[in-house]
Amino acid sequence: MRLLSLVLSIILLAACSTPRGTEARRQKALDAVGMHDYATAAAMVDKIYGGKGDEGPGKEKHRLLWYMQKSALAVMQNDFKRTEQFTTIAGELVDARRGISVGGAVGSAMANETVRAYDGEAFEHIQVDLVRSLNHLVQAQILEGIYVPSYEIIKDTDGSMNGPGVVDATIDFKDHYERARNAARRMTLDQLKETEDAAGRRRYKKDPFANLYTGALVMAMPKPNNPDRQLADAMFFRAMEAYPEDIDVYAKDRNFEFELRGVPKFAETLQARNGLIYNNKDYKSKEKLNWKKGQGSLLIIQQDGFIARPKTLDIRIISAVGAAPKDSQQFHVGGVAFYANGPQTSGLETLSALQLPGDVVDDFFGSGLAVMGFAMPVHEADETLPGLGLISVFDQSGNTTVEQELAVVSDLDAYARATLKDEQGPLFIKTFTRAAAKQVAAHVAAEEAMQEDVATGLFTRFFGSAVATMTEVADTRSWWLLPNHISATMIDLPAGTYRLHISHGGGSMDLGEVTIQENRLAIIPSRTFKP
Repeated sequence: MRLLSLVLSIILLAACSTPRGTEARRQKALDAVGMHDYATAAAMVDKIYGGKGDEGPGKEKHRLLWYMQKSALAVMQNDFKRTEQFTTIAGELVDARRGISVGGAVGSAMANETVRAYDGEAFEHIQVDLVRSLNHLVQAQILEGIYVPSYEIIKDTDGSMNGPGVVDATIDFKDHYERARNAARRMTLDQLKETEDAAGRRRYKKDPFANLYTGALVMAMPKPNNPDRQLADAMFFRAMEAYPEDIDVYAKDRNFEFELRGVPKFAETLQARNGLIYNNKDYKSKEKLNWKKGQGSLLIIQQDGFIARPKTLDIRIISAVGAAPKDSQQFHVGGVAFYANGPQTSGLETLSALQLPGDVVDDFFGSGLAVMGFAMPVHEADETLPGLGLISVFDQSGNTTVEQELAVVSDLDAYARATLKDEQGPLFIKTFTRAAAKQVAAHVAAEEAMQEDVATGLFTRFFGSAVATMTEVADTRSWWLLPNHISATMIDLPAGTYRLHISHGGGSMDLGEVTIQENRLAIIPSRTFKP
């Protein structure tokens, strides 16, 4: 009976790793964000990850996720200092967890995937640095007088203040530009390079918008030096090269809609304008793309909606429980028949070519088990975007100068869906093998109990099998406060001050005022979502 107690203790301990109420709390947080009730959203984040205020999460395995979620909420509240605080720590954790920890890998192999510390997906790592860079860029433009937001601004000159609208004025605008550039350099030259080197079979290898943004950032800086111009030139080149590759890779997938339709129209223009300053000889033929006399440019970057978050798909083995339920999806892996209940079961036929470990299958089916199943993370079916934003530019007299639609420049939702899909096959085999091993362990414990008492043995067999199935919890963790997509547009304007207004599927927003300087770019980001 000692073996029985040990096995059941391990199985029951694993069951506590992730509460099944997490999805309800995530939805409550998203609903609260839609109503601009950020206090409730933050409280839900704390409940999910065991955190408290700004003190960090209660469990180390949730540490990265907690800081990523909190940084997203800070952005929505225009809380520059907390955004910097949370993204700085998140960036350090990303660096520390680029390699999978041995303890986490072993734990997930024995219990379930939620036991390990969350390391983040590659595309999430890139977003940490993008958020951080944009945070410094906005503060730089505010302090320089380029941008006057619609919300109240408080300049903190001694580091004593916190909260929404508080700009860090303990450093000047030039330092903020440099920190924005440094975060962008880290994002592209370090993180993206490591991502591409380690990608293997995963489709997320390049992020063309990260490169495009880095190049644009240089053109927003006051008097960038030659090395910065050179950086921008390289970034524009990579973006122009990577956009067609992204379209070729993702547009073929029938499991989701890839919303990116082509290379952003303004990408070539920015590349040419930077090149005409940095290396006039190679870009002389692009002179027609240069600014007209007395003009500068406005680049609007809209982060809209919410990214798809994984849901639980429950899978059972038909051979173990009899006929599949009426409303379930049946599929085969090798000679084993399964059925699944949950969202997005249509992609399961792609698992048919997987080979399950023969010894595990033999041990499992030879044990006379009563219940066998496990859970996998999947995404719900994708939906086509209802419509993109419209930016309206007004002059100082209140007259509409320009109205222009935005276009998708980065489909984060597709990155999330493709990443999960790329991991699904190996994860399925790992999960099945682990679940079967638990079942075999429960069976061995039942056989030991059977030697002492038949009734106890039979109960142990059924109960152990059922509990082993219940403890197979799908790992649905993700940075679910990320935007669904990023859209953008660039507008050339005569030098001067303008009022900005953006309309989107969830309503409209006053973005404040921007001052356009000759031969320079101003970048104004916005975060929108359907209320």
